[in-house]
Amino acid sequence: MPLRRPTLILALLLAAIPATMHARDRVGAFTTFKIAAGNDANDVVCAFCTITIEGPIHGDLVTAFSDVTVADNTEIGKDTVTAFTDLHFGENVTIGKDLVAFGSFGDLPASTVVHGDRVVVPAWLAFLFALIPFAIPAGIIYLIVRLVRGRQTYAYVPPPGYPRV
Repeated sequence: MPLRRPTLILALLLAAIPATMHARDRVGAFTTFKIAAGNDANDVVCAFCTITIEGPIHGDLVTAFSDVTVADNTEIGKDTVTAFTDLHFGENVTIGKDLVAFGSFGDLPASTVVHGDRVVVPAWLAFLFALIPFAIPAGIIYLIVRLVRGRQTYAYVPPPGYPRV
């Protein structure tokens, strides 16, 4: 019982410590990153950013809704994952592991070397996937309305001159 309060305080302090980030990681949103030719980075994670890469990345590159330009002869050490990103890879870009480009625009030259899996989903197909959750309920609502309107009966109104009953 006497250790309950210090243990609780220690647990709260440990929970308050943010996840460790290396000094060379670039993490942000709504910003611009430039990794110059003489510099390098460990991991680059960004949403709604503009990223220019001229130096090596030793870790992962993860972007969403961004604009990424990778210079010629640049190396990305691990995975590259992009979602709805405008990609511009230079010649002889090397990716250490996997490349996943979901709904991304831009060019991936044939000289891009990927040492793992390469999964590229074109933008039009990704937008189609994004519309499926809306299309299914819309189709169900359309069918219900069609069935209800098809069962409606309308009162017959005789034309003028006919006796009404």
